[in-house]
Amino acid sequence: MPELVAAGTTLVREEWYDDALGHVVPQDPEPKEFCVE
Repeated sequence: MPELVAAGTTLVREEWYDDALGHVVPQDPEPKEFCVE
């Protein structure tokens, strides 16, 4: 995720399942959301 933030995305939210990170939802500079698992 740090690489995406460095490229200009904004973290919208993180989805956690118990103690494990399931996926993150960033927003690109245009601003469109996309999921990263």
